[in-house]
Amino acid sequence: MISQATISHLPNELLLAIFSVIYLESTNSFSIYPELDTDEQEEPHTPDSDSDSDISEPERSFWYGDDDVRSASLFPYNIAGVCKTWQNLLSGVAAYWTRIVILTDVPAQFPSAVAKYKYLEWSKGLPLFVTISQRDPDSFLGETGAAVERARVKEALTLVLPELPRTLTLEVAVTHTSSLPRVLTDIPDSGARLKHLTLKFPTLCKLHLDGWNFVDIVRNQPEWFSDILASDDRRLTLKVSNYRPTPGGVHGEGAFPALAAFPVLHGFDTVALDDLEFECGPTKVTGKPERDGCSGGDGDDDDDDGGWESESDTSDSDIELIGDYVKLISLSPTLLAFLIPHINVECLSISKCNLGLVQAFPEDSILELGHLDYPTLAADLRRLLPAWAGSELFISHCPGFDDSVLRMLGSVQRPETGAGRGQVELNAPDMEVLSLSSCKGFSIRALKAMVHARQAVDESQLGFEISMDDGPRVSQKDIKWFVRRLQMFELDGDTGDEDY
Repeated sequence: MISQATISHLPNELLLAIFSVIYLESTNSFSIYPELDTDEQEEPHTPDSDSDSDISEPERSFWYGDDDVRSASLFPYNIAGVCKTWQNLLSGVAAYWTRIVILTDVPAQFPSAVAKYKYLEWSKGLPLFVTISQRDPDSFLGETGAAVERARVKEALTLVLPELPRTLTLEVAVTHTSSLPRVLTDIPDSGARLKHLTLKFPTLCKLHLDGWNFVDIVRNQPEWFSDILASDDRRLTLKVSNYRPTPGGVHGEGAFPALAAFPVLHGFDTVALDDLEFECGPTKVTGKPERDGCSGGDGDDDDDDGGWESESDTSDSDIELIGDYVKLISLSPTLLAFLIPHINVECLSISKCNLGLVQAFPEDSILELGHLDYPTLAADLRRLLPAWAGSELFISHCPGFDDSVLRMLGSVQRPETGAGRGQVELNAPDMEVLSLSSCKGFSIRALKAMVHARQAVDESQLGFEISMDDGPRVSQKDIKWFVRRLQMFELDGDTGDEDY
């Protein structure tokens, strides 16, 4: 009786021939030994076939990009998982293992398996195409998921970054931007062969960049950043924090012109700028500086001095940031005063700053002023708020907000020029909402006087709204007074029996 043969009975030579066919269908190589490919052979087109003509022959085996690297059927991982014999056969062909895929949400790969990752060893020094991704895009949702993803991406990078000198492409796809590598610090200079760096986050709604990465993005306009801005079905938030020019341009970074960032910021619904030292000089520029240049330079006018090249004849005064919400945090008085005239948004928030050099607030914007703590705050508010024509004013954690500011808000002005000349007009004439949170430098008596004064001048002020939280104590009598006189009075702090 003749026993039936199974696939396990096939000779190793035949199995390797089958494997090579599968490999060749996934790449533009002409053999499983790409170093044997010659220029005389007609190579399939690759996106970089023109620009990479100086690449050595072993680098010319490109994996086709239409393969789903997250798929469980991806070659050669699918075949290597069949049995130990097949895995041993595959491990002997280095070209099969030049596509390195690490899935951060596959339990079998973390944490112990990464330390035993043999695929890099099996590739035997050939150029690599590396992907760090996840099989399920919902694997790392929420704060807990963010921490797990960040740890696993970091572990995967620890594995692949030593191989960066032979890596041609590195793609990192994450759910949370906090998991992304920092381009300027995490990607070492040893990655001289790296041709493509792709950072993906398909569900991204909030992007937080340190200042160095942001400046690099503005200068180089990477494709992945343009892809983010191309999304029309979600609201995008950008926060940029911490930038100080390196003295002497040690890293090729001199002073960065603030307005050069505005074209990039236009794509976001919400923008926060935190602790940045950008240049406030003439900045109708978005050019790309030399890597060893430094803002200011030595006075030379050569084109190669590392300065920014003008891209248009647009005047600085014409550059404007238009959007929904801008938050300015911990900026110098000079930079704050420089930026505000160029901002025209629905809501402007200023926090941990000094208003001393600001000439005017955006006329129609909602204002949020928080954590402003310096001796002359009240004087700055008395100077700036009369001409402000916005409808809502939110003040929080500002100990300098006092009765003098409230008296100003209850006072009138008589324009000496223009259509309203000679007419009586309230300071902050269109203010309809006042929110005071964690401000204890004013009195309830002054707040009542302001309401009374505004309503005596303008009947529309009968619709005025006030909310208070963690402020001076308010008696029950005064609560009833506010409720009777206002469209809305909201109190979240303490109430007492003291009459003011």
